[in-house]
Amino acid sequence: MVEQILQAGDPRLTANNHDLDFTKDMPLIQSVLNRMVSVMQYYQCVGLAAPQIGENINLFITEIRATKYRTDLKEIDPFRVYINSKITYYSAETVVMTEGCGSVNHSLTRLDISRPKDIIVVAYGLDGNQFKIHAYDLLARVILHEHDHILGKLMTSYPIASK
Repeated sequence: MVEQILQAGDPRLTANNHDLDFTKDMPLIQSVLNRMVSVMQYYQCVGLAAPQIGENINLFITEIRATKYRTDLKEIDPFRVYINSKITYYSAETVVMTEGCGSVNHSLTRLDISRPKDIIVVAYGLDGNQFKIHAYDLLARVILHEHDHILGKLMTSYPIASK
């Protein structure tokens, strides 16, 4: 049985999350990552952050897969691991899109949220190497949403935007 995604109101979702040390935390990283992948695949999420499974560490994953509704190949993005992530750039241009979250009413609640159109994220991969991505549109939104979990913030803390 796959573990449940923590739901809004659980204090672990808004707790402080700490960065990881590759020299001593590799067993923890691998263990948490294995659990996260199982949860993300089971619930068919496009991203998942460690706090959503009760681990207060700076680790999240994304994978934007093709679906019967998501057919634009420009939106598809492979599985990625983000460790000790930092957003270093937020565009002034914003876009309103409808979001859901596995930690908010099991993804049944949808909210229109305004977020930057593009961002730059710097993080470390599972290999310990730092990488930088200039992300746009859906990928930027997914990264921002998951990074919010690292900051202890849920999508319900944003004002509802109008499209």
